[in-house]
Amino acid sequence: MNVIASVQFLLCFISQSVCYILRVCSYVEGADLLLCGNYIYHQYHDCQDVAYYLCADQMNDVLALPTDNRTLTPVLACTDRMIRILQVSTFFL
Repeated sequence: MNVIASVQFLLCFISQSVCYILRVCSYVEGADLLLCGNYIYHQYHDCQDVAYYLCADQMNDVLALPTDNRTLTPVLACTDRMIRILQVSTFFL
């Protein structure tokens, strides 16, 4: 194994370990990036922070469903076995 492959493997392992410890999950759709930490959800569009949500429970995963007017509807899977669907009017800045 050469040095570059070793470094790439180490960086991949470290990033996966950090994501597991911090419970970070993400979803990408075009110019939109959806990120979840333990309790905080953020949405970025073209590198601009456009939305956030503070959840009462830990989030395990995030995905987004497209709507008719080309916006995304975030869906959060939480530890308490609840699926939270966020509406645009309730969490946008």
